[in-house]
Amino acid sequence: MYPVFPTKTFVNHFTIGTGLYPGNHGVLANSVYDSTRGLLNYGFDLFHYNESTLPIWSANEKAGGHSGCIWPGSGYEYHGVSCTFQKEHNGSIPFEDRVDTIMNWFTHEQTPTNLVMLYIEEPDEQSHMYGPNSIHITNAAARVDNLTRYIEDKLIEHKLQNRVNVIYLSDHGMVGVPPSNFIDFTVFLANNTYNIYGSTPVLQVVPKDLTVEHEIFANLTKGAEQNGHFKVYNEHNLPARWHAHNRRRMGPILVVADSGYGFQDMVIAAQNYRKKFNVSFTNESRYGVHGYDNAEPDMNAFFLAKGPLFSKGKRIRAIQMIDLYNLFCLILKIECGVNDGSKNPQIWKKLFARHKSDQNTTTLHHV
Repeated sequence: MYPVFPTKTFVNHFTIGTGLYPGNHGVLANSVYDSTRGLLNYGFDLFHYNESTLPIWSANEKAGGHSGCIWPGSGYEYHGVSCTFQKEHNGSIPFEDRVDTIMNWFTHEQTPTNLVMLYIEEPDEQSHMYGPNSIHITNAAARVDNLTRYIEDKLIEHKLQNRVNVIYLSDHGMVGVPPSNFIDFTVFLANNTYNIYGSTPVLQVVPKDLTVEHEIFANLTKGAEQNGHFKVYNEHNLPARWHAHNRRRMGPILVVADSGYGFQDMVIAAQNYRKKFNVSFTNESRYGVHGYDNAEPDMNAFFLAKGPLFSKGKRIRAIQMIDLYNLFCLILKIECGVNDGSKNPQIWKKLFARHKSDQNTTTLHHV
């Protein structure tokens, strides 16, 4: 799958849930500087830039279904509607316990869910600490692989295997970055003239005095040419293919590292990893980073599907992440909200098994 830019977690999770490009749904980073509201971390305001946004879990509720949600951004009302079942993500809860919870939602006597959104943080978390090619990631991937078996076993136990469609997704890829590839672009700027928001490899630079915005942009652009491993954008040269034009939440200046490089904030991140996990890092260490240009192959995500609606053993062409929303609506047989995805259901033709599109099924989306 082709994710959206920036290839960050909350950005792509909200695109999966809404079918909107980031410039339209407003979640342009895990935390953003909003020129009208200031710094926004995870919370209501981050996910409510565009009040016309109708996430799949709310669309399902409005259509009479019941949604169960452990998913970024799902803990709030949209159009006055919230998930029937809701749990905040908690990394300390074992994966299998989370699956047990959603199985209880599926089998609830009064309001059984017909849609569940479940977020699993691995192997992303391990990859950030140890890099995508380490043995830690092999182990984390095996752990998630075992979880898919647990899901399958639980579906059989509850006699749901012929009713539930399971879609496994990732939201982005990952690249290993060594400390030698950390770039301090603040050397090109005058002290105390700016603030920086976000995290590698995409940082917002906001001048303290907007009258010097042009000067800061010019200095950063000159520095990027000199360094050769990052680029600088404003509302005039931001690539249209990113569909991320949103000066309020991505401006006024955006600095983007080339794949395999990071910025000065990675030094602090490495120190935090060392303290939190009591591990030693060297100049040979590789830290996992994502967020790069979504045209980078290393940022690609994956899509797997299994269930009564889906053909067995079929492979389809690479798909756009923004198209998932309409696929979900197609499976659930509900009306979608306004979105940026393809309205042509033929893109999914090879995905579905013959004569099964009218079955009464329920859907589990798992990342």
